[in-house]
Amino acid sequence: MDDIDSKIAEKIGIFAKDSTVNVNQFDMGDKMSSQEESNRKTLLNIVKDQWIKGVLDQSLDKQISIILELEERPSEVASPWNVDFINADKSRKPLPKDTPVIDVFDQLGEGSTLLILGEAGSGKTITLLQLARDLITRAEQDNKRRIPVVLNLSSWASKTQTIDKWIVSELRSKYYIPEGFGQQWVEKQELLLLLDGLDEIRDLAKRNNCVIALDDFQKDQATEMVVCCRINDYKQLGKRLKLRSAIVLKPLTSVQIQAYIDQFQSNLTVLKTLLSKDKDLAKLAESPLMLNIMVIAYQGIEVAPETKNDSNREKQLFEDYVDRMFQSSRLVAYAPNLKSEEKQLYSRQYATHCLVWIAQKMILFSESTFLIEKMQPSWLSNKERIFYVIEFVLIVSMFNTVFVKLLGTDIFGISAVVLGVLSGILVGINFGMTRINLIDSVIWSWKYPRFWFFKYLSLGLIISFVLSHGQFSIIRMMTLGLISSLTGVLRTGFVGIGSEIRQTSQPNQGIVTSGKNAITIGLICLPIYELFFWQVNWLVNNLKFSLLCGLIFGLLHVTNIGGKAYVQHFVLRLTLFFKGSVPLNYAKFLDWASINKLFLHKVGGGYIFIHRSLMEHFAKMESSQ
Repeated sequence: MDDIDSKIAEKIGIFAKDSTVNVNQFDMGDKMSSQEESNRKTLLNIVKDQWIKGVLDQSLDKQISIILELEERPSEVASPWNVDFINADKSRKPLPKDTPVIDVFDQLGEGSTLLILGEAGSGKTITLLQLARDLITRAEQDNKRRIPVVLNLSSWASKTQTIDKWIVSELRSKYYIPEGFGQQWVEKQELLLLLDGLDEIRDLAKRNNCVIALDDFQKDQATEMVVCCRINDYKQLGKRLKLRSAIVLKPLTSVQIQAYIDQFQSNLTVLKTLLSKDKDLAKLAESPLMLNIMVIAYQGIEVAPETKNDSNREKQLFEDYVDRMFQSSRLVAYAPNLKSEEKQLYSRQYATHCLVWIAQKMILFSESTFLIEKMQPSWLSNKERIFYVIEFVLIVSMFNTVFVKLLGTDIFGISAVVLGVLSGILVGINFGMTRINLIDSVIWSWKYPRFWFFKYLSLGLIISFVLSHGQFSIIRMMTLGLISSLTGVLRTGFVGIGSEIRQTSQPNQGIVTSGKNAITIGLICLPIYELFFWQVNWLVNNLKFSLLCGLIFGLLHVTNIGGKAYVQHFVLRLTLFFKGSVPLNYAKFLDWASINKLFLHKVGGGYIFIHRSLMEHFAKMESSQ
């Protein structure tokens, strides 16, 4: 498979491994082909669409931004030479007001690496995306600059790969970048890594291992990198990252909080009163996220909501926010783009149950972005898994029984029902117990067909000779042999590897594409299998049996090129729907939770919660069903 990848890369002209690379910029000069330039622009557009337009431009403070104050703390990172030259008195350096993070990054010079720290909700991700926006603009104007890509380290915990392999995997799953392209970009240091969510690796040992892996990768690759982490989670680590410098996002001051609230035209009298009387709430307001949540939750109300959680003011605030978002009234003052609905599409109880399920699974399986097509049977409980397997057994048993019935006779003296059930159990268990592996891109390769052509040709000649009871018929033998060899070529020639970068990505695109690939390959392969068994019919004299065998073998081939994944995903979604965890039209619900309720952001073909703190809040809630 690696050989195929390299041949694909060579054919489409992606980067040669022996090219030299500058520390700060990769040297492509005039050698960049039109295909390479197109791939580069496509990746830049994907990152911009997903993170700048999809998240940064849709953030809660998009109308009235909060200018965060930065403090430089080089003492938070380790020297690459394991020597700390930082004087304790100079370990904290407040930066001038309104200093953009791009200026801090530029001051580091060639091979810039930076750590961004802050409390939960302090604006780390927004700061990272602001940097990404400026870097993308530069990369669009100068093709010698590295390509900024935003990745979340939380998924590393479930894979524990080397960072270079993890990057290639993330580019494949999050940006739909074929592995050949991703591998070449990593090896040639053409990516500028913007890594969020180090703190989302909840296991401390794994978080420490991730830091070690990042340091090892940086030592080998010397690429540009920015890492974000909650400051308390970072301080728990046994070692510091070996980066050039670090900045800390400072909490909002009371003057900043008041100035921000005064900019809104909507009635925020209740919020101002609460902040003056409630010290815990005032402390929470030092976080830009929490301040924005407060503005949404309390704007326009005349009476302060009843306090239910005196001991946990943050939980109370999130409950007030969720209450407000589930109200039918439109929050025009703060979010004018919210769509008012003539009728409630989903009840609060059902919607909450679905959001709780998503949040719990994302945390359990270390997923920062929820992709419909990435759901796996392992996401089911033990009882649900049993039901899932039984569904497969029933579906496959009925399908096979109908096939055998169509033969019009028993096979080897076994009735159609018994044979259908037995085969259904074997195939159904196989489908129900294995992972869902997407085949969302298919190419043709001659590597294996060249070998299998002669193998199947020989097999066809032998079968023809045996079935003809030793009677030598050159025409029949050659005909059957050639058709047999075609089946071998088709079986091995189609390879599930992507060979091009797609700019657009829609929810559940991987599964939909897997289904389309299965249909396409089926239309190509089924006639060849039918021809093969039609030739066999000359010898067995049972046309119905031969044609049905051709159909069955053709369908078995199709299952390996996307068909199996499509059926598995369908049954999984059906199981979760009967349980009440997901709606039938899942993308419609997720869009509703994003556009109408401001619980989620849409990122390409996936979804993220507007902040990890809100996801954690939902994950801790009891299911409403």
